[in-house]
Amino acid sequence: MNRLLSRGLLAATLVTLAACGSDSDNSLTVVDPPTPPAVAQLQVVHASADAPDVNVLVNGAVPAGLAGVPFAAASPYLELEAGTIDAAVNAILPDGSEVEVLAAPGLALDADIAYTVIAAGSTADLLAAAGANPLNLFLLTRPVAEAIDGVRIQVLHGSPSAPEVDVYVSAPDAELATVTPATFAFGEVLDLGTVPAAEYRIRITPTGSEAVVFDSGAVALPDGADLSIVAVDNVGPGSAPVALLAVFADGTVVELRDGGAAAPAGLTAVHNSADAPAVCVVADDAGTAEVERVELFPGVPFRGFGYLGEVPPGSYLVGLEVFDAQTGCAGTSAVTFDTPVDFAAGAEATGIVVGSLGGGTLELLPLADDLRPIATEARVRIVHGSEATPAVDIYVVPAGTDITAPDVTPDFSAVEFTSSTGFVALPPGEYDVFVTLAGDTTPAIAVEGALLEGGDVISAIASDPAGEETAPGLIVIDHLELKNPPL
Repeated sequence: MNRLLSRGLLAATLVTLAACGSDSDNSLTVVDPPTPPAVAQLQVVHASADAPDVNVLVNGAVPAGLAGVPFAAASPYLELEAGTIDAAVNAILPDGSEVEVLAAPGLALDADIAYTVIAAGSTADLLAAAGANPLNLFLLTRPVAEAIDGVRIQVLHGSPSAPEVDVYVSAPDAELATVTPATFAFGEVLDLGTVPAAEYRIRITPTGSEAVVFDSGAVALPDGADLSIVAVDNVGPGSAPVALLAVFADGTVVELRDGGAAAPAGLTAVHNSADAPAVCVVADDAGTAEVERVELFPGVPFRGFGYLGEVPPGSYLVGLEVFDAQTGCAGTSAVTFDTPVDFAAGAEATGIVVGSLGGGTLELLPLADDLRPIATEARVRIVHGSEATPAVDIYVVPAGTDITAPDVTPDFSAVEFTSSTGFVALPPGEYDVFVTLAGDTTPAIAVEGALLEGGDVISAIASDPAGEETAPGLIVIDHLELKNPPL
């Protein structure tokens, strides 16, 4: 019945249209469907190692996926109508405000072209610069491809602190002398075209030298990948001047570090046990029977600390040995901590020995680290490491603030022993830091007039009183000075 009805309606419509055509000059107008707009693709990569998170604006608005982009992150390719756009990058400051640091007005996007826009350069130089902006937006372009047979690769030198270099891309087992290098400097691009999907090795030397300063080890490049590789300043452990960011079309970023899977980890060790003598910090590789003892730090006194940036990745049992001023680390064990400490390739951590040797409460407090300096902010971490002190309130306030005023509240309340604030971003300036017993405003620890500068990375660790002391002490670690001591 419904089919008959539908046919009847269709016949009636055709008759009506024919009648209209016979009585007048009117004719049926066929309207073509609108032509879909020509589109381009746009991907954004944050590659400025000392910059904060950023918002990326396109024609004055922040598209989805381009808000709060952190360093070493990327968006997937976004589809935009081809034409001219105004692009800008705003740095996000610790108070949540924004400041424009880069602008690209009148950026032309052609149809069927994929654009990778990479923000790179030194933010610290920007803050100190009186002339040209040392930050840059670099542009990689390639035709949009439905499928890629192999791996399509472009490489940008985006490390402002690295000089002109030679880059060797080869099979993993190729001798360096058999590979022809490509030479490029900051801001220059190597277009490697499309290469077969396989394992490759990337090595970097100073121009004209065969002294390798970066070696990725074997890297598997998957078939069909559309890849941008960006050299950036190395802000992690190890002595290599650069790391590489491998950016895929979907926004996935893989960091390639010198040494590959064996890239070193970084360790900051802190002696924070008031009744323990100077100790040697040692480690046993928990994954092997061969490596029984690795001496990490000899002769560390109470409230002493040190940094190692070349720790082989692995799982370690950490222990303390008695240190003798005459014989050094004699191998006499004081304590071995039961829980293995895992060091991933390229990761950094702080290990703090807290508690009492005499009381049998010694423990190792491990904290994951992110020691990247950010030029627009100081980053401060406060750790409650005093076993003898109950829960505390912590105030980090502009210098001269009266913490007894009714409108002043703790920045961190009821912080228990072994707890940490994590790294907190603060605008550069002068601060007072007060640690009080929870619910009280009488300082147990007071640091007044501390000048915090952009790029500072500081840990402050409360410690038990020692000797004749009647109040907790404070260990202050300037991580960047510790990692890079002045000559």
